[in-house]
Amino acid sequence: MEGRGPSRPPAAKPPPPPESHKDKDARRADAEKRQADSKRLGPLKKKVADLEREIAGIETQKKEIETALADPDLYKNTTRFQSMLGDFEKVKARLDERTRAWEKAESELEALGKSA
Repeated sequence: MEGRGPSRPPAAKPPPPPESHKDKDARRADAEKRQADSKRLGPLKKKVADLEREIAGIETQKKEIETALADPDLYKNTTRFQSMLGDFEKVKARLDERTRAWEKAESELEALGKSA
């Protein structure tokens, strides 16, 4: 290390420039917009999630009934078969109705999300 002078510590970074009021105002406006969007979208997101959980439960019921209807012994008991078939139709109708409600809510959420 001949010919070199004493080593100097690396230069410290200069402090960032003070934040302007314009930057603060822009950040505040962005935060307020996000909060307003959340207020509008939050209940709809909850509705979509609730419908998804409900649909999952109905699909489980439908599969259970389908399994029962696949049992050949069920057809030996006409009363039980008719009851199961009626349950199947009710569950299927409920599933169709909740799926339509989910599709509508999802479309509304998507439309609001695009306008946000």
